[in-house]
Amino acid sequence: MSYISALNLLEDPSVDISENTLGEEELALWANAQFTFDVQPGSEAKLFNDQDFYAPIAPAPVLSNHKVISSSVPMPSKKKQTAKLKDAIVEDDKRKRNTAASARFRLKKKMREQTLKQQTEEMEMKARQLEERVKDLEREAAWLRALVLEKNATTFLK
Repeated sequence: MSYISALNLLEDPSVDISENTLGEEELALWANAQFTFDVQPGSEAKLFNDQDFYAPIAPAPVLSNHKVISSSVPMPSKKKQTAKLKDAIVEDDKRKRNTAASARFRLKKKMREQTLKQQTEEMEMKARQLEERVKDLEREAAWLRALVLEKNATTFLK
């Protein structure tokens, strides 16, 4: 299961999102995605016929001593209903864009962390190799010094 697919299943405890599920192709998909939306934020959108969708629904009459008392609740105006619908659409659009941006950010962060981890391992290995090289050169220098001192001591005694 891919990382992006698993995001929709976060509530399911059986789903495991491990580090190995992140792929270069998924990062490229989300990093270069061109998102289109049904409604541009702030634009007029007609998803439903306002007259059918917002038909007034009267509350049930209240019974008091077996007499029906009419209860009427003022209904919101059409302009308020339309404004609420637009606000809901804009909020939904923002939420979708934010979710996509969050997914892209998480993928990029994971890739950056993996790259840094790999660089750290490579630099640590190179440091170990250089330390070994230093030890070898110090050993060789000590051997050469001893050789020179031995030769000088033999020529001095003659």
